[in-house]
Amino acid sequence: MRRLVGVLVIGLVLILAATPFTTVLFDSINPPTSTVNVTRNGDKVLIEGNIAKDFSGPILFGQYTFEDDNSSEYFVTRFNYTIVYSELAPNESAESDVCLVMLPTDQVTTLSSGGEILCSHQSHVGNAPGNYSNMTIPGEGFALHRGYKLNIGSVSQLYPSQVSALRLNSYFLSLSFSLSLRVSGDNNLLGTFSERSPFRDREFVPDPAREYAPYTDFMNNHTAPVEVYSIAVFLSSISHYFQNRATVEVWKDHGLIVSRTMFLHDPRYSDPLSSALIPLNLTLMPGENISVRGRIAADISQVYDFVSFIMSNSSLARVNEISLFPDYADLNGDGYPDYMDYDVQGTIWADITRPNLQGAHDTQFQWARLIPPFANISLSDTSASVLRIITTNGACLSLERNENIVHYQFVSHYCNEASVPKPSPGDWVAWGDFTGDGFLDRLRIDSVNWNFYVALGGPTGLNGETPWFTLGKTIDKLFVEHDYGGNKDFVYLESGGVPAVFSQDGDSLSFEPAVLPYGL
Repeated sequence: MRRLVGVLVIGLVLILAATPFTTVLFDSINPPTSTVNVTRNGDKVLIEGNIAKDFSGPILFGQYTFEDDNSSEYFVTRFNYTIVYSELAPNESAESDVCLVMLPTDQVTTLSSGGEILCSHQSHVGNAPGNYSNMTIPGEGFALHRGYKLNIGSVSQLYPSQVSALRLNSYFLSLSFSLSLRVSGDNNLLGTFSERSPFRDREFVPDPAREYAPYTDFMNNHTAPVEVYSIAVFLSSISHYFQNRATVEVWKDHGLIVSRTMFLHDPRYSDPLSSALIPLNLTLMPGENISVRGRIAADISQVYDFVSFIMSNSSLARVNEISLFPDYADLNGDGYPDYMDYDVQGTIWADITRPNLQGAHDTQFQWARLIPPFANISLSDTSASVLRIITTNGACLSLERNENIVHYQFVSHYCNEASVPKPSPGDWVAWGDFTGDGFLDRLRIDSVNWNFYVALGGPTGLNGETPWFTLGKTIDKLFVEHDYGGNKDFVYLESGGVPAVFSQDGDSLSFEPAVLPYGL
């Protein structure tokens, strides 16, 4: 997700002063100009207007903040919006994100990665009017408590052009919106809770072989049942130019209860109007889990965001996911702690704080994948130069940080690799449990002849290398994915834009071609 952290407020900051009918509007410092109107009718408040956008490079951004100085408490009950596309050329396209964020009034921006309570996305081609997204918040609505403010933010990216200052005006990809609130007359009402999955902002690369986007499990950790009203789904094709389709799955404990296939994203056409909320009306008993998983079907690997928001009448607890070294790891040495998490899919996620933004966190990237469950994990120093892991089956893994890798910052090793040759410069190396025995194996591909070699892992480390096969052609991209049915990992690669999948054949050491399970 394109982060809204640290962008300048180019719109208006609205402050309701001591009397409920007094409105103070602070004009935008730089053109274009946002306009917002506030209407009060008894305990109802309607905020509507147009949020103009400025730009930085290819990204346009704008936001609006609602604060109430008279200490009233509100419920946010409805949010409607559309993006204004009339300024685009017929051959231009735009991808736009719109999010609601609540944060303390003394914070300039959310310091957490993934602090949104609701997000939506639009993909549009040309200058015809856009779709209206109408979202009625289930239950009582989101509670806006004293000491908090509500931020509406939107970012857009233009394809194939970049916006220029000469084209920019108050309606260039602006956000036209209305927000309905109700004054709370009962301080005992908790309102509607929104749990974000994945828990933090996690950008990933789906491919035709990856089963699920990143997600987080949540549990009812209370003594009373929890009513889950609905889920909101955020689907963003950051790569834009490729087709994809998402299927949303809702799981209760180990059972699939809802599966809904979404529309096909085709960059030649605007996305069709679709409901932002999927009703569930589900009861979670104490101790029961819920997860919302996105299955992304794509022809080739591409960058994608899949986020869901689970809305219920009570808070839910994050489970099957742990934070590693909280308040200790400082990956970029700026004095602010950074987040490291280990999720249910065996991925270690990490982010760093952004410079000069008071410790605000950036998007998380996967620094290691398919790491087996572990009994112990230790950190060499605050910058995480080396992670040492003892897995539950007794293997010792050493994950070493490599600054030359963009998104996979850890290079995996066994603690004992003396029996296998070190990779040569230019070699491709990937790790996975290709035999399904619970131990990571190392795959090495020489970039001269494109020969595949495997060194099988075990309790004492890696065994010697064995040739698997010769591909005979250049590799563009390579990923290792997990086959949940066969309980082992396999290799997905792209050569000349053509994808292929290889899996180990039984007990032998030979790879056999396999079908693409999740492609379009």
